[in-house]
Amino acid sequence: MGHIRDFLKIYYQKSYSYEILLRSRLLDFFHTALSNNILIKADFQETPFNPIVYKAIIMIRQNWKHPISIHELANACHVTHGYFCRLFKQTIGKSPKAYLLDCRISNAILLLLQTDESIHTISCECGFDDINYFSRCFKQRTGITPTEYRKKNHTPTIKSDLF
Repeated sequence: MGHIRDFLKIYYQKSYSYEILLRSRLLDFFHTALSNNILIKADFQETPFNPIVYKAIIMIRQNWKHPISIHELANACHVTHGYFCRLFKQTIGKSPKAYLLDCRISNAILLLLQTDESIHTISCECGFDDINYFSRCFKQRTGITPTEYRKKNHTPTIKSDLF
């Protein structure tokens, strides 16, 4: 969103030393992502590969914006709900619901940092029907509310005639 637009703008305008500026902005982006725990570790680095859990993770990552139930995930993987939840937790270390919430909160953090959209809009874009539930989940995972998080970490986009 904001970072990508900046990258493209710098690249296409190709001002003097644009390559250095692009590298600088890219490093700043990764610094922000790493310092805010946005980048997600690979889920199978320390756990055995399981095709059922792998399929569920792919589905969650593709559909985190949309309402998706654990029953739908289990049915798509052709296993029972109970077996699916036990297998997922055993393989990943957290329940499918917790994993889905983590994906949604991670994406909400990106939107809070990169856009000026309202908290309500961000909660809807991240698959939450209720802004109060979103705020509770966000605070539970980060320790502060979405508004506090934005105030503490958001860097406004710099508008300049140079770019």
